[in-house]
Amino acid sequence: MPIYCVDCGIKAKKTHSDFSLMKGKIIIKDLPAYKCPKCSKIIFNIDDVAKAKEHFRKAIYESDTALDFERTLSSDGKNLTMRIPKQIEEFLHLKKGDKIFLKLENKNRIALKVTS
Repeated sequence: MPIYCVDCGIKAKKTHSDFSLMKGKIIIKDLPAYKCPKCSKIIFNIDDVAKAKEHFRKAIYESDTALDFERTLSSDGKNLTMRIPKQIEEFLHLKKGDKIFLKLENKNRIALKVTS
């Protein structure tokens, strides 16, 4: 089925292009795409984008080595505290005041879920 440019109405040609996530912080290279021969607009197939995002999500969330950080616990007098690395803050778009949910999964693992 041919793909048409939404701006020009011209049939787009098959190509490959980079697709960015998180405002350009993450780039998926060489994703199948279409390019308008008139205005050069790049058009991505939604299924290809969904597959690429899922592949990226699995690489981050299901890998034990994708984003590993070792932290040292501190204390504020009453509680133990831990600083969250900037890379995680940016990746999850965390900011002061956000709510998180902690779940003790076993003696060696705590899961953290952003709830806000």
